[in-house]
Amino acid sequence: MAPVLIFDPHGEYSTLSEIQNMSEFTTPSYRPKVKTVKPETIKIRISDLSVSDFISIMDDGTMSDKMKTLFRSAYHNLKNNSKKKFTRNELKQEIEALRDSSNESTIEGIMWRFGKLYGSIFDDFQTIPLADYFKVGQLTIMDVSGIEDTYQQLIASVMLRRLFDAREGTENNRYNESNADKFLPYPVFVVIEEAHRFAPHSGEAKSKGILKTILSEGRKFGVGVCLVSQRPSKLDADSLSQCMTQITMRIINPTDQQQIAQSIESASRDMISELPSLAKGQAIISGVAINTPTLVRIRKRLTSDVKGRSKDAPAMWQAQRKYEEKHEAPEVRADEEMDVGV
Repeated sequence: MAPVLIFDPHGEYSTLSEIQNMSEFTTPSYRPKVKTVKPETIKIRISDLSVSDFISIMDDGTMSDKMKTLFRSAYHNLKNNSKKKFTRNELKQEIEALRDSSNESTIEGIMWRFGKLYGSIFDDFQTIPLADYFKVGQLTIMDVSGIEDTYQQLIASVMLRRLFDAREGTENNRYNESNADKFLPYPVFVVIEEAHRFAPHSGEAKSKGILKTILSEGRKFGVGVCLVSQRPSKLDADSLSQCMTQITMRIINPTDQQQIAQSIESASRDMISELPSLAKGQAIISGVAINTPTLVRIRKRLTSDVKGRSKDAPAMWQAQRKYEEKHEAPEVRADEEMDVGV
C-alpha cells in the first residue's frame, strides 16, 4: 500500500507493470498500480533549482568568481522579492539589471552560459508532480535512461529535495491542502538504482548532499530510501552507514567486502567471509529489521526478464549459428555444359 518510486537510470524496471494483472500481488481489497514516467516527460521547473544547481549547470570550468558572485546576487534578488516561482526571462532580467560599465564582459559571459538552461528538461512551469508520483498503493518508475549522467543527478537532486521539503513541511503544518504542489500527508519510499552514481565514495554528484540529508534525517519525516548498488566500495561510506537494514548478495571483490565491513555495524567477520560463496539467489539480511544476520533465498522473479540481467552468451551464439545455417544461401555451382572457353 505504500507509495514507492524507483529511480531507474537504465530503464530496466518497465516489466514491473505486469504485477497489475498478477494474482500473486492482488487481494480482495487491493490491486497494485504501476505508473511509468518516460524520460521525455520529465521536466525540472527553473524555480526549483538552487543557486548551486544553476552554477553547476552553467560552469564548464571557466566561470570566474566574479560571474558566480553576480549571478548569486541576481538569483537572491529575485528570491527576496517574493518570487518563489520565477521564469528564465525573469531571472535573465535580474542579471541584466546588474549590468554597468565596469562589468559588461562579465555579464555577457553569464548570459552566454545562461543558454544552457534552455535544454529539453528545463521548463518555466512544469515540474516533478509529487502528488502524482507518490500515490498510496502506486509504484512509480521514473525512467531516466538516455538522459546524460549529470542531468540524471540533477533530476534526482531536485526530486529528493522537493520530496524532503514536502514531507517536512507537511509534518510541521507548514503545508496543507491549499499547497497542492507540496502537500504530502503520508510516508513515502524511494529506491535509487545504481546508487554509487548518485552518492559516490570519491568525487561529487549533484544528488549526493540531499541523499545524505534524507538518509540521516528523513526517517522522522517519513521518507524511506533504498540504495541499490553492485559496487558498495564506490558508494559514499556515510550514506551506506545510514542504511539501517542491508540485503547483501554475493560479493567477491575484497574492496567491496571491506567497505561493507567498515560501514555496517552488524557485519561480522563470519558474515563477510560467507559473501564470496553465496549461491545465485541467496542473500544475507542484517540490520534493524531482523534480530540477527540471516541467510535467505530470494524467490524467483514472477515478472518478465529485465535488461539488467547478464546475457546467456553461449545460448545466444548457438541460436545465431542455427539461424545463419537455416538462412544460408545454397552454393551456386557452374554448369559444365554451359561452360564457355575464352
